[in-house]
Amino acid sequence: MIHSPPLSPLEILYLFLYGLKTPRKPRS
Repeated sequence: MIHSPPLSPLEILYLFLYGLKTPRKPRS
């Protein structure tokens, strides 16, 4: 697999917002 270039501010923001919408682990 090739190494992807550094994420742009927009990509970081998108991933951050996407992570908030989809919790990694369920509520315990």
